[in-house]
Amino acid sequence: MRGQAMTTKQEVQETIFNGSRHEGDGWPTEDPAGFVAWFQERIDRIPAEYRSTATIELDTQSGYYGDSSVSIEITYRRPETDEQFAARLARDEAQKRSRMEQDRDTLAALLAKYGAP
Repeated sequence: MRGQAMTTKQEVQETIFNGSRHEGDGWPTEDPAGFVAWFQERIDRIPAEYRSTATIELDTQSGYYGDSSVSIEITYRRPETDEQFAARLARDEAQKRSRMEQDRDTLAALLAKYGAP
């Protein structure tokens, strides 16, 4: 199963918006029509075929002196592109080679220290 996961496309998460009220521009207005329009504009950025995978996360973060900040993150999931797939396979192969080299170095050090069994 692990080998199959390496050779099949995976899902990636795309972020449409990630911010808090105090981080400058891009925050929705407080009036209902503007608020709904703000969200709809961001939802419209998600390709129609992936909208069912969209999530909207609202969170609060406590700050200094008892103040707090609200944050919004809008994401969706989609299959990785051919380019992302190829890059991931290349990274996985490079990591595999690196682990093998480390194992060989460890084996050589142990053989030098203790000799062959």
